[in-house]
Amino acid sequence: MILENIVALLGLPRSGTTIIARCVGLHSRVALIIEPYHRRRHQNYLETDYQKLCADDGVEVPAAGSLLIKETYSRKENVERPMLCLEQAAAQGVHAGLVVVLRSPVEAFLSQVEAVETFWKEKVDCNNSAESIDAFWRAAKRSLNIIRTRMFSFSRRLVLYDRFLCEPEQELARVMGLFSYTFEAAQLAPDPIRWRKIASLGGDPKSADLRRGISAESKTDRRAQVSEFALKYQANANARLMMRIHRLLEELVKGEVYDDEEVANQFFLAVEQG
Repeated sequence: MILENIVALLGLPRSGTTIIARCVGLHSRVALIIEPYHRRRHQNYLETDYQKLCADDGVEVPAAGSLLIKETYSRKENVERPMLCLEQAAAQGVHAGLVVVLRSPVEAFLSQVEAVETFWKEKVDCNNSAESIDAFWRAAKRSLNIIRTRMFSFSRRLVLYDRFLCEPEQELARVMGLFSYTFEAAQLAPDPIRWRKIASLGGDPKSADLRRGISAESKTDRRAQVSEFALKYQANANARLMMRIHRLLEELVKGEVYDDEEVANQFFLAVEQG
């Protein structure tokens, strides 16, 4: 197997990683693996050789094609392993890239609480409480620190989830540039057979159905919940930091900041200040 590119796509749980990964995976030259480490966490799955990873998932990479590995950073292993996979592939001469999806940690947390109650088969201890907020942010910050220290080894894109919803074709085109591929219309308008195949690979069960389209209106309106969160947990240091990052990401979208390095600098500076 000869790869042109190997790319890891990482983000918070409930941050839009599944829908963005599926859109990328719908490209004719990209094979997709969704959450290989999280799915097999009870087996302590640690494989980082991309050829064995593909074999274990039964994935066939198109000729002269690329591989995308999607993970969420609910555990540090979910970040460390894809990073090692990229590093090992790069040492073999494969171009390695990284996509970091950024969504308000407050909205992601509130969405996860809803998902635990409604969608997830495996119930975890996550509810709208200060203890769950602390646990959520500690896990996120551990993973973000790994990304911050190692991301500059790779070509990269930072994708603001809210901007992706408003400008999906433009944002996908930016991500595909990481592969040196052009955007394909089928990435946002797949045929039913292709969509069923890509959706069967796993990921968020609530992820949007591309056949209904992607737009800002497809996102759950959590403004009232965010305001309640800010008021209820104003004495909680992690909640206050999550709110600062929430406002920063809003400003980056409204201010039309597209430069990946500028987005990375502002975002990780906010994280470090916490």
